[in-house]
Amino acid sequence: MTFGAWNVRTLLDRDGNACPERKTAIVARELHRYNVDVAALSETHLPDEGELVEVGGGYTFFWKGTAASETRRSGVGFAIKNHLAKRLEEYPVHISDRVTTLRLHQGKDNYLNVISVYAPTLDKSDDIKDKFYEELTYCLDSINAREQVLLMGDFNARVGRDYDAWPGVLGKHGVGNMNNNGQLLLSLCAQHGLAITNTMFRLAAKYKTTWMHPRSKHWHLIDYAIVRQKDFGQVQVTRVMRGAHCWSDHRLIVTKLRICPRRPRRSLIKKPASLNVDKLKDLAVREKYAEALSEKLLPVNEVGDVDAAWGTLSSHIMDTASTALGNKFRRNEDWFDENDEILRAVFDKHRDLL
Repeated sequence: MTFGAWNVRTLLDRDGNACPERKTAIVARELHRYNVDVAALSETHLPDEGELVEVGGGYTFFWKGTAASETRRSGVGFAIKNHLAKRLEEYPVHISDRVTTLRLHQGKDNYLNVISVYAPTLDKSDDIKDKFYEELTYCLDSINAREQVLLMGDFNARVGRDYDAWPGVLGKHGVGNMNNNGQLLLSLCAQHGLAITNTMFRLAAKYKTTWMHPRSKHWHLIDYAIVRQKDFGQVQVTRVMRGAHCWSDHRLIVTKLRICPRRPRRSLIKKPASLNVDKLKDLAVREKYAEALSEKLLPVNEVGDVDAAWGTLSSHIMDTASTALGNKFRRNEDWFDENDEILRAVFDKHRDLL
C-alpha cells in the first residue's frame, strides 16, 4: 500500500485562496495521480470534525479541528480512497485537533495504526508542545505492542543526521542539523522504539526535503513517516513527490509498505436491482403497468397457504414492474466532469513555470 503525508495549508474554500474552487478536489486529484491509498493531512483549518466524499476525485476525507467559533490554525485528518473507506471496520479516532488515528485490519489479529499529526511550530510555548507530545505518547501507549504503527505528518522539527547518537532511530541519510523540536521528536522515537524512515534511504536531497524557509530560502526536512524499528523491513521507500501541487508550501511525502488490508466478507444474497420508478410519471406507462399487473394477479384461495400465496403475489408484482419500468442506471455527476479541462490547464501552466 502507498501512504502519504501532506501539509495542505488549508482545505477551506475561500475567495482569498490562490487555488481554484474546491480544495478537496485538488488534493484528491493529486493523490490519485500518485496512487496514494491513505494520506495523513495536516493544517486542514476545517472546523469541528466531519466527513466528505469526493465522488469524482475518488477519496473520502475525515478531519478533526477546533470549534467553529475559535481561530483555526491547526487541524488533522485523512484522505482515503473510496473503495478502502467502504471497507473500513473502524472509523478514525480523533484525539485532538493535532492528533488523529486510523486502524486498518490486515487479516487475523494483524493491525496497522496510522497516526496523522500536526506538531506545534518552533515559536509555540513549551506548554503547547508538552500537551501535544503528551497526547501523542498516550496514543502510542494505547496501541498493542504486536500491532504496527505508521506515524505521519508535519512535525515542524529538524532531526539532523547524527545517527551515531540515535542508533535505530536515525539512518545515515539525514538532512541538516537538529533543533529543539527535533530533540523532542527523537526522544519520543527512542522511547517507543520508532525509526524515522525519511533518513533511511539514500536519495538526493531534493527527494527528502519538504519545506523551504521563507526568508533563508533553504530547504528543510520537517514532514516524516515513522514506523516501529522492528517493522522497518516492510518499508520499500520513503521519498518526496516534487510534482504534487495543491497551493501549499509543503511537498507531498510518500511511503510504500508491503501490506494488504483484509477484504471483508461479502454477503451471498444478491441485492435486487433498483427499478426506474421515474417512468411512473408518464400516464401511459402507469396505465400499461396497471393493466399488466391485473392480468397476472391470481385469486387467493382462502384455505391455501398464506406464505405461498404471498410469495406468488410478490414475484408477480416484481416481474411485472421489471418488464414495464426497467432497471435504474445510476451515474454520478460531479464537479470534476465540467471542470476537468480548466484544472488540467492550471496544472500544466504551473509545471511549465517550474
